[in-house]
Amino acid sequence: MIIGKGDIASAITDKENVTFFASGISNSACEDENQFARERDLLLAQKKNMHLVYFSSLGIYYNPNTMYMLHKKRMEALVKENFMCYTIFRIGNILWGNNQTTLINALKNKIRNKENFVVKDDHRYLLTKTGFMTALKKVKIGNKEIIPLTGRMLKVSEIVDEIIEGKL
Repeated sequence: MIIGKGDIASAITDKENVTFFASGISNSACEDENQFARERDLLLAQKKNMHLVYFSSLGIYYNPNTMYMLHKKRMEALVKENFMCYTIFRIGNILWGNNQTTLINALKNKIRNKENFVVKDDHRYLLTKTGFMTALKKVKIGNKEIIPLTGRMLKVSEIVDEIIEGKL
């Protein structure tokens, strides 16, 4: 079963006896407690005896104190406490989809619209759809595991350069 309709859900192939929980908050700048509660309640409504695949964020390592990342940590804890078996994927920035709040799409829009923006001296991880789908095939039903999906690490300035060069 696939819960969700966004960019991540669109890349998933349904699998028997697995709940793919891809119905989260798609904007990491979110601070709306109602959105956090909606995701929490939807998660807790899932069958506890099926293998749950939850999509978290690598941002919990490098941006741990934002409301969104604190929410992701709480959601991971709920998965561990409430589901018999699970896979938590901590993913980087996806390179596919139409969500305008993803890092790549937001940067593309700012560059296309010739908007000024600040490039932080940070690294980010870029995950291809192929890499994502390959990882999904390795889910071990019945296990309890957390898997970081890092993809390719680049400085944000390098990401901007690759967008300008048409590589992303």
